[in-house]
Amino acid sequence: MKFYFLLWCLFLFPLVTVQAQDGQNKKVAVENIPFFNAEKSASGLYVLMFLGTDCPISQKYGNTLRELPETYSDITFYGIVPHHFSEKEMIQYKKEYNLPFSMYRDEHNKVAKICKATITPEVFLIDGDGNVYYDGAIDNWFYALGKSRFQPTQFYLKEAIEEVQNLQPVSVPHADAVGCMIEMKH
Repeated sequence: MKFYFLLWCLFLFPLVTVQAQDGQNKKVAVENIPFFNAEKSASGLYVLMFLGTDCPISQKYGNTLRELPETYSDITFYGIVPHHFSEKEMIQYKKEYNLPFSMYRDEHNKVAKICKATITPEVFLIDGDGNVYYDGAIDNWFYALGKSRFQPTQFYLKEAIEEVQNLQPVSVPHADAVGCMIEMKH
């Protein structure tokens, strides 16, 4: 029995290793993101946050979204709102949750398509060349639609930021986001 377990581990380990490495090689075409160079990042890192103004999960993250740019003031944060929300809804959302970062309406979901974002909220930690260090959920507070923990126990985005800033490989390069689907415009 131990032999089969060892054999199983030997075959599984290379698959896990390849997945982790693949997660580190993602890239987005930042030159095709209209607002990307609007604000320079002191650290060279950017966080793209896809947010739905009417998405209950995006709304519940109000405090976290306000605190992240304060904690990581050397990183530029961008809020990206899908095309089907009006400018007025976006401004109201920013005001209601007192969000300290620029927000942009994603016409024709161009940026969502570039990043392959499908959920709000969904975040991408990237550098100025478009290398993706982390993408997915902010943390593990929500683990399914309508299901959440009392408080998060894993802080994926924060951990990824700190690992990149400390020149360490990102231990969790992706975690599935839970939230509202981005309605793609064709």
